[in-house]
Amino acid sequence: MKKIGILTLHSGLNEGALLQALALSSFLQKSIPDVSVEIIDFRYIQKIKAYGPLTDQRKVTLFNFTPQTLPLSKLRMINAHYHNLYAWIEQEYDMLVLGSDEIWKLYYKKNWLGKYTNQPSPWHPPFPNVYWPEKISIPIVAYAPSVGRTDLSTIPKNHIDEMAKRIDTFNLLSYRDKKTFEFFRLINPKLAEKAIFVPDPLFTLPLDFIDDLKERVKMRLSNIGINFKNMRLGVIADPALYLKDSLRFFKKRGYQTIGLSYPNSQVDIDLSSQPFNPLEWICALHLMNACISNRFHGCVSCLLGEVPFIGIDQFKPAGSTKIECLLESFSLSQYYYRPHLSDRKNMIELCETLINRPWPSDSIVQIRHEFKEISVKYMMKIKKLMKCEPEYEIV
Repeated sequence: MKKIGILTLHSGLNEGALLQALALSSFLQKSIPDVSVEIIDFRYIQKIKAYGPLTDQRKVTLFNFTPQTLPLSKLRMINAHYHNLYAWIEQEYDMLVLGSDEIWKLYYKKNWLGKYTNQPSPWHPPFPNVYWPEKISIPIVAYAPSVGRTDLSTIPKNHIDEMAKRIDTFNLLSYRDKKTFEFFRLINPKLAEKAIFVPDPLFTLPLDFIDDLKERVKMRLSNIGINFKNMRLGVIADPALYLKDSLRFFKKRGYQTIGLSYPNSQVDIDLSSQPFNPLEWICALHLMNACISNRFHGCVSCLLGEVPFIGIDQFKPAGSTKIECLLESFSLSQYYYRPHLSDRKNMIELCETLINRPWPSDSIVQIRHEFKEISVKYMMKIKKLMKCEPEYEIV
């Protein structure tokens, strides 16, 4: 049986990263049932250390979700040299899929000469790393990768040349957001010409499980203290992001404020240490009447559940951002907030718009359908590359 190996971000204590890994592996397996799909269990030790110890039940639950739920390779590699990893991949798999998520996010700092060469962040393995394969003998597919908030102006010229050389060997190339497309244009305009927009794989995840989990999650939330007779605001955002006034706004209007993922003393109920796995996390979001999120996959989850939300960018970004691009795609730019370019008054105005203006559910459902069609067409190209489909051109 042929095998597809996926290199992605699959082992962090982050609901969105785990969800996209599950969605991509599931979509590949369902679309190409006569192959075996595995997530290559490669991890960087510096990222493991950066997440820190498993200090609460949420972290334990997320840590256990990876081996319990994801189709991992039998071999686990921690800090293996990528040359050795590629040699093993060539022997083990018939195709390598990279993505999705921010596999190409990098962080450069100036050295003592004032040049951007240092890459000190434990969250962003320095280039070149495992997510930038050199030429290997099996097909390579990029599935909706992102450069995240990488400042493209800081990438050294020698790295730009090497990135272009490596990505030019890919058989299929796609991107998830404008910033990544801009990155392709920067390193080689010809790469941008052949790159295809593909939505985050979470848009392909069947939501049948919601009906199965929803009542159980609702009961758990009720036992924790959430009152389902009240309106509910989900908060997935750093408390420092001008939230105090926003939370006061919603509380005055009868909303119970509920924090997820981030510790937050400003909300009525803080669920940030509760043991909800990523699928239960989506269910909890779908039980909210509104949401404020600075997590990309939190925003996607709201779109899947038709929950009105405001998308916030936590960091001061250089250029367009993934959340900004996502909201633009759904014609929801009026619900995007960048605190570094706005003041608190703008955020309150957004909150008023959120609860007073009808949420465009019909158009959101239509765009989600279009996203699914784009994903299916790209998957057909992958099947053709794997020689699991007849040779015909997709239009």
